[in-house]
Amino acid sequence: MKKVFLFLLFVVLVMGLSECGDSRSIAQTQWKMASVQSTGDGRVVYGSKHCQEQFPEAEIKDLSCSVGDTTLTIQNRETEEEWNATYQRMNSTTEPTAIYEVAFGKKTGQMAAGLTQ
Repeated sequence: MKKVFLFLLFVVLVMGLSECGDSRSIAQTQWKMASVQSTGDGRVVYGSKHCQEQFPEAEIKDLSCSVGDTTLTIQNRETEEEWNATYQRMNSTTEPTAIYEVAFGKKTGQMAAGLTQ
């Protein structure tokens, strides 16, 4: 699915992430990927099954996100494709929602991580 890979390189990844567990660093937490948004108009282009009602126009994908200290991997569980990136925090560590710059090769975007209940 080269088309999906190329598309992901041209979008800003803004992930609504849900934490499963207590409050720890981003790398020590199990994350569920909720959505991927377009850079052009901000619309959600990919969403998880639990976001289908919120974003009916989004293509439903089973995407996972694994996070290391400075790297992250997004995997399409349906096709086993993977996209690897590096990241760094852009805002203060005292803020409850973290904003990160993500780089997939030469393409960059943003990612948000926050707690939901």
